[in-house]
Amino acid sequence: MRLRVDLMRETEFRYQGPVSKKFAGGAVGGFVGAVVLLWLAFAIEQEFTLRRDMARLNTDWQNIEGRYKAIKEKRANYAMCLAYQKELQPWGKTRANWADQFDELAQMIPPTIQLTRLSVRTDWEIIKPPPTPVTDPNAPTPPQPPGQPARRYWLSIQGRAAGEAGGDDAVQMVKNIKSSRNFSAVFETIRLQHMLRDTQPTDKADRSFSIEGQAEPRKME
Repeated sequence: MRLRVDLMRETEFRYQGPVSKKFAGGAVGGFVGAVVLLWLAFAIEQEFTLRRDMARLNTDWQNIEGRYKAIKEKRANYAMCLAYQKELQPWGKTRANWADQFDELAQMIPPTIQLTRLSVRTDWEIIKPPPTPVTDPNAPTPPQPPGQPARRYWLSIQGRAAGEAGGDDAVQMVKNIKSSRNFSAVFETIRLQHMLRDTQPTDKADRSFSIEGQAEPRKME
């Protein structure tokens, strides 16, 4: 039997490679420590940078906050105005251009006619749609669609016709108004409502008359 006795301690053993274990461990530890220090330095520098950026952004926001709120309020008002405009557009389409009618009416009045009153009245009404047809008598009554608002114009012309020929001139003026393209585009019917002889002794030959016009309802579409 053979025995081997080591007369050297473990601490006295030497590593036979080019680098000792102790040196390698110290190098690795130093490298890791350097990396950690670099990472900490980078994190600290980033934190200071973020703080500076946040302070700068807060200052910028304080400078533009008032303008931003003003612009936001103006945008809200603009959107509200657009909504109002969209709501009023159908109402505007129901209006008539009375300048054309009145200019033409002034040219139709003969010398024997004197107008004493001219007015246009507006009435609002709801035009009900036709009822929904019922195909099954046992089925429940279907809901009816809502009515549509519409504008209707009324024309009233009052005047005096001088002399015997004044009555004929008033009748002819009514015919001219009926055949007018401007008036017929608005009014469905135009008629001579009445013509009466004046009862005053000095104006026995004069007549007072009244013309009335009714327009077709103009739907808000």
